Amino acid sequence: MRQTNKPPKYSLAMPILLSLLFALAGCTSQDSAIREPESALTDKPAPNFTLRDLKGNQVSLSDFRGQPVVLNFWATWCAPCRTEIPHLEALYTKYKDQGLVVIGVNIETDYMKVKKFAEPQISYTVLLDGRTQSQGYDISGIPCTYYIDRKGIVRHRSVGFAPGDDILIEEKIKELLANLDY
Repeated sequence: MRQTNKPPKYSLAMPILLSLLFALAGCTSQDSAIREPESALTDKPAPNFTLRDLKGNQVSLSDFRGQPVVLNFWATWCAPCRTEIPHLEALYTKYKDQGLVVIGVNIETDYMKVKKFAEPQISYTVLLDGRTQSQGYDISGIPCTYYIDRKGIVRHRSVGFAPGDDILIEEKIKELLANLDY
């Protein structure tokens, strides 16, 4: 009897399944409430970075010193991120005349996919990270949002997004805008 070296049928599915699980592990549950987990960066200067925006321009976080910044790490494949973006857009529109800056840092590497997703619905700054600069931040899941005061100090961090969290985000934004002493 002749023996073949065919791999078992399940061996092809295993790498695909593992890749999917790793991809989804970074995205927090839609049902989870917004959390403000401990961050080593809280009350410390936000790490500076320089990344390209969707038009190819180089943008540094330090360019926004003197303005309150909402720094949001996200991905197109993350359902809570996709739900949070319209809320961030609405809050940006509401408070940009008061100096608020919102920066969306996309962690993916497919520029065209991000551009196609972002351009019709996001007017705030979108930067392309490709998972390089986010390493300086405590990104335990996405969306992950840092609230940075006018002096460049991290005041809050939240991970995840669930219904009603837009109210908590707005409270943090109002705090950043109100505190000129930071």
